[in-house]
Amino acid sequence: MDTADGDGITVNAGPTNGVIGNLITGSSSQGFVVTAAGATGNVFTNNTVTGNGVGIPSGLAQSTGITLRSGAAATLLDRKSSTIRLAGGDIAIRQVWRQALALLDDAFDGEAPLSKFPAFARVSARHITVVRQMIEKNVNTVAAHGVGRYFDAVGALGLARVESRFEGQVALEWNLAADSAEDGAYGFAVGGGSEPAEIDLRPAIRTLAGQLIEGVSPSVVSARFHNTLAAATAEAVRSAMGKAGRLPVVLTGGVFQNALLVERVLRAVGPGVQVVRHEAVPPGDGGLALGQAVIANAVVQSGRQVVSEGVCV
Repeated sequence: MDTADGDGITVNAGPTNGVIGNLITGSSSQGFVVTAAGATGNVFTNNTVTGNGVGIPSGLAQSTGITLRSGAAATLLDRKSSTIRLAGGDIAIRQVWRQALALLDDAFDGEAPLSKFPAFARVSARHITVVRQMIEKNVNTVAAHGVGRYFDAVGALGLARVESRFEGQVALEWNLAADSAEDGAYGFAVGGGSEPAEIDLRPAIRTLAGQLIEGVSPSVVSARFHNTLAAATAEAVRSAMGKAGRLPVVLTGGVFQNALLVERVLRAVGPGVQVVRHEAVPPGDGGLALGQAVIANAVVQSGRQVVSEGVCV
């Protein structure tokens, strides 16, 4: 959409409008205009605006993910987020509080209630500040898409864990904490204008964080977290099938070693969908290692040379 001769999108009446997946360019106009009448409850997701501003009433909060004209007031412009920022890379997998911090700050738009969670009482204010700066400036920080990182981060919050002694420890403990009799779930969003559709768990994180603060049992919160992932997976499957037809669904990745999650996903997807699961080869790192060995053997058998980072294979 080229808005050189006029405003791109104007929201001027009624709350709870969704503006999703737009690319707006221009020079002399504004990409979004939100009037006072329409400034309540609007959500702007995965929109990119270049060469424009955002004209709206002052006093509203701004989040990242959109280019604003210098001096323009800001509204809540919700950025696409299906990742957890790992400040320090692999060290964040061991120091799970870093993942929990990134998750909360993203869900609460930088206003995370850290003082309400015991885990952060065991982390110095200086370390929290440094990690936040790393994430903000994207210094030695990578984006993780794996669901396992959500288990680490939420488990750190629910179980007051600061560190994990081995890969998957906190995720496993969070799984084992779940009350299998609990059927509740949290809100989520699927889509955001991306292909393939991505799952946004920030609504769930905000709700479960509030419940933990209120004293809801970690076993209940863990179960609802599992149920939410299952419901979101089923919704993503339905979205994909609506575009590609009824294809088999393959459950793979280390998170599907979690028996409770697998059971809830199967139930949420329903009996009418063909679901393929691992049998002889495990999901996760075991399957990856086997696949790497198979590829390496095929390369050797072919007699080809593969050079990677100066090493000849």
